[in-house]
Amino acid sequence: MRCGLLGAQQRGSKGAVDGLRVNCLCAGELADSPRSVGAVPPMVGRFGDPDDMAGTVLFLASPYAGFMTGSIVVNDGGVSAGN
Repeated sequence: MRCGLLGAQQRGSKGAVDGLRVNCLCAGELADSPRSVGAVPPMVGRFGDPDDMAGTVLFLASPYAGFMTGSIVVNDGGVSAGN
């Protein structure tokens, strides 16, 4: 699924000339995910919750991100940076 989203983001970023901004959120493991049971929490010491992702989405939809398009935003508590 992630590969499909990244591909859509790359193709969709070409629509920016029409005022359409396309960015991709790569979300980390959420606390209520079955895979997080017994797993080691990421760098921030806890798994994410829906509000963590919602804040990122709200930013991307806001005027503050008006110059962003074709971006991949990773919100994973530091997992991609390495434990």
